[in-house]
Amino acid sequence: MRFFALLFAALCLTSCEMFKVRTREEQLNIYRKNCSDYGYQWGTPEFAQCVQDQDYQSQKLSIEKDKVRALESQARSQEKATKYKRDKRNYKSYDAPPVQNTYIQLPPL
Repeated sequence: MRFFALLFAALCLTSCEMFKVRTREEQLNIYRKNCSDYGYQWGTPEFAQCVQDQDYQSQKLSIEKDKVRALESQARSQEKATKYKRDKRNYKSYDAPPVQNTYIQLPPL
């Protein structure tokens, strides 16, 4: 049980770190570290290009995610509108059968 509690805590911390909103400077520092890890030397035009490329890719990915969210939202709205129209049409076309009086004949006493 203790193991699962520790595992859960570690996962929470990891997920919080993944979804943490970073400042511009923190993000650039990550790009700089990546470029250094790739072997580029600080201060060279290639290093600057590497950082710019990562920043561009990150912005491009963010824009694509926003587009996907917008399309998903639009699809949900259209689905709701279609369902509403269908339900409204079905409600209007529904005619209840007429109520019939049925009597039960009892045998004579």
